[in-house]
Amino acid sequence: MNNKPIESIFQILATHREGLEAVRSGQSFIPLLALLEYPLQQVQSTISSALAIVGLSRQEIDRASVEHITLFALTKDDLSTYWGTLAITWLEQGLHINEPLATALERVAQNKRFSQADRHRAFALAKRWQRTPNSHQDH
Repeated sequence: MNNKPIESIFQILATHREGLEAVRSGQSFIPLLALLEYPLQQVQSTISSALAIVGLSRQEIDRASVEHITLFALTKDDLSTYWGTLAITWLEQGLHINEPLATALERVAQNKRFSQADRHRAFALAKRWQRTPNSHQDH
């Protein structure tokens, strides 16, 4: 876990124009990946207001949700698996799994870049989602 205040991530984002534009457009969440180093509840309680202070609109904030950051960390092959591992932890901490996240988890479960332990964790989460009534109605 990160020992810096979570606000420091948003302060850095505010000073890096390219990173801010990437987040604003939803093209990249690399500037926000460090949020994965914090407990999910802490991020959920601060992300919207912090992104608003940085200058993002409501629509842009919605694009930079914890779900989108998690999906980004699980699906970008050019990222270190470190971020995917942390994303799996957020899902274990209770982040709602929807169909895109379940699909990403299934891919992680097959991806040899991830440790066997992380592949098993991803597999278990994906299977739990599949067994959940009405899980396939999420979009």
